[in-house]
Amino acid sequence: MLLPVLLLMGFQSFAADTIPVPAGQRLKILGAGHHLLIGGATDLDHHDPEEEQIVKREYSILSTENLLKPHSTEPQKGVFRFKQTDAFVKFCMDNGLVAKGHVLLGRNRYLPEWMKDPKLTPDELKDNLIEHITNLMGRYKKGSPYGHIQYWDVLNEEINGASPYQRLGKDADGDYLYWDLAFRTARAVDPDCVLIWNEDNIENNPKKADKLYKAIKQLKANGVPVDGVGFQCHIGYNHAAPPDYDYLAKTFQRFADLGLFIVVSEMDVPGTLDQADIYRKIVAICVNQPKCIIWDTWNVVDKYSWRRNEGPSNLLFDDNYEAKPAYYAVQAALSGGGAPAMAGAADKNPGHP
Repeated sequence: MLLPVLLLMGFQSFAADTIPVPAGQRLKILGAGHHLLIGGATDLDHHDPEEEQIVKREYSILSTENLLKPHSTEPQKGVFRFKQTDAFVKFCMDNGLVAKGHVLLGRNRYLPEWMKDPKLTPDELKDNLIEHITNLMGRYKKGSPYGHIQYWDVLNEEINGASPYQRLGKDADGDYLYWDLAFRTARAVDPDCVLIWNEDNIENNPKKADKLYKAIKQLKANGVPVDGVGFQCHIGYNHAAPPDYDYLAKTFQRFADLGLFIVVSEMDVPGTLDQADIYRKIVAICVNQPKCIIWDTWNVVDKYSWRRNEGPSNLLFDDNYEAKPAYYAVQAALSGGGAPAMAGAADKNPGHP
């Protein structure tokens, strides 16, 4: 069972912190009380011991950032780069963290040139997709000596994104065949992994969310093993309006009604907005949604944020590794100081591994 494991993880003893420890309970322990994994994304390529202290102290799950995107893992056909990923998974295993892989397949910008070769035949495209997923997932499947990646973003930003695999065609429902192929291949490689479709802007774009909903609903009706949907939640990105919390809660529920797990997968909030309040309210919505199983920020410390060019403040920890008001807002939401509880929240037990 996940909860006892998380509680044990939460009470592990680590080396003395060399950075300030925030007051109150650790986020991972608070999250465990809601069957909720708390984490962030980093490839651990900063070789920053203070960042790693925060990860070990606060998190129960850790996601890769760019490390597992296809252009990083298989830059040439059949040539895989596993060294850094092996180190990432080992770090997770050594420190009681669940490992999350991002991503098996993304739109064009995440693919190496050889995958996008316009001369590839449909059969070659299909074989390339199957071989990439099989080799990458196979290295980190349950029972592997390299450790287990327990959650995978199978598809990322695919609902409107361009992809060479679109040349494989569509099914009778109008859905791309490679969506089905990617999920079925992933399930065959590791039946003990949670398979997620991660998508951008569905937290604030009803038309895009509806398109994704219809696609996943049909895929599941056809027996395709989609286990969860990831809401990236890059709040305010490209000057998007602040979130509509009622819409977000209802959209979470809509996807949950398909039997899907809900993942807040890449959250960050610029300091130009009411950062602490936005974090608090979205975490509270996640806590109060019985199927929400993961809440992640995208990066860990402000100075490493991918949105640094928008301003110096996007995450829970500042450049000096100190907890910001946003951290304490998340702490409050996990402690029950968030939005009004939704029906069924008290029975939250999503049953994930």
